[in-house]
Amino acid sequence: MSQTPPPNRIFGQSITAPSLGSGCLTLELLVAPALLGQDRLNELVEHLVEALREELKQYGEMLALLDHQRRLVVPRHGPELLQSFSALREQANLIRIAREEREQRRRHLARNVNLAETTPLEHLVARLPAVYLPLVQALIEENQELFRRVQQRARQNQLLLNQAVQLMEQFMNALRPLSTDDGCAEPLTLHAPGS
Repeated sequence: MSQTPPPNRIFGQSITAPSLGSGCLTLELLVAPALLGQDRLNELVEHLVEALREELKQYGEMLALLDHQRRLVVPRHGPELLQSFSALREQANLIRIAREEREQRRRHLARNVNLAETTPLEHLVARLPAVYLPLVQALIEENQELFRRVQQRARQNQLLLNQAVQLMEQFMNALRPLSTDDGCAEPLTLHAPGS
């Protein structure tokens, strides 16, 4: 009966690194499968790093746009505020593209180190060359932090916009014509002098 040999281990060592959540994650350093050369593995990891950096950049851009929108909401700059929604939609699309690219790179790397395409990035990190671990871990954490800040800022802006809508509704209600005893609105008419 033939069995799949276990992956080659580098002196059976493991390292402890900060995890994506709280606490620490122990990573077992594994040598890439013999079929995948070190140069090719490095190239694939570099592609993943590029994708993570691009995603980080797009989150930073979205955060800047949300900050700009907030500055427009508070003093109620109407036309500029409407333009900010267009810019936010465009940036959200760029983030979607960056995330899709990162996911495609993650799946490709997973396949090339003999893991399932569905392997989460956190588990894939264990298969990366040790020299890349700090960089990839830092990029993942920065992406998560910026994503959290983008979500928080978007919620804050939504609250400000909801308040602005409520104020506008109150204003519009105050402009409604008064009704007469028969329930009909009393029109406002101007009569020319002497008519």
